[in-house]
Amino acid sequence: MRVIELYMEGGGGTVDSRRLLRVGMEQFLGKLRTAAREKGLELRVVCCGGRREAHSRYAAARAKAECSVLMLVDSENAVEEDSREHLARQDNWADLASVPVEEIHMMVQVMETWLIADQSALQRYYGHGLRDKEIPGDEDLEGVPKADILSALHRATMHTQKGGYRKISHARRLLELTHAGTVRARCGHCELLFKALASTIEATLRTP
Repeated sequence: MRVIELYMEGGGGTVDSRRLLRVGMEQFLGKLRTAAREKGLELRVVCCGGRREAHSRYAAARAKAECSVLMLVDSENAVEEDSREHLARQDNWADLASVPVEEIHMMVQVMETWLIADQSALQRYYGHGLRDKEIPGDEDLEGVPKADILSALHRATMHTQKGGYRKISHARRLLELTHAGTVRARCGHCELLFKALASTIEATLRTP
């Protein structure tokens, strides 16, 4: 079976914590993974922990050219250029200039931006005590600074039975509950990722 790999920032420093995030992201990408499987392909998420590790593993996999590869990392701040230019400026990843922009993707400004985009998923997960008024309702959700996103999510969840948001403990289930269509509608860079993965599936089918 031919494989498409998405090298993703996040998941912490242990095999178990990275597995949890992988399961959540695979569920979030569920329709794409199903579409790939129906065509004899596997869309595989590889959670790498830190962003440098994600970049390193993506670059190594791309050099081997054994399968189609993409990278997904937090943008960390506002984005005013394409993903390659942003990461070259911010992280000094100049090597990205030579790869197709369709392979390089960002969660703008942080993964939690995607999680708060679907407030109904937050309500289903946290239940009683969720202070949804703390969640930014900005039309331009990607313009909300990373620190504000994380602070708002903590304030909104700190009085729930599950306690304040904890990435390692909570992100997997939140991703499983989050409706991808809602996030795509509110976060343009999520839409870019989904379109790129769909195009990669079709391109991989055409590759001998």
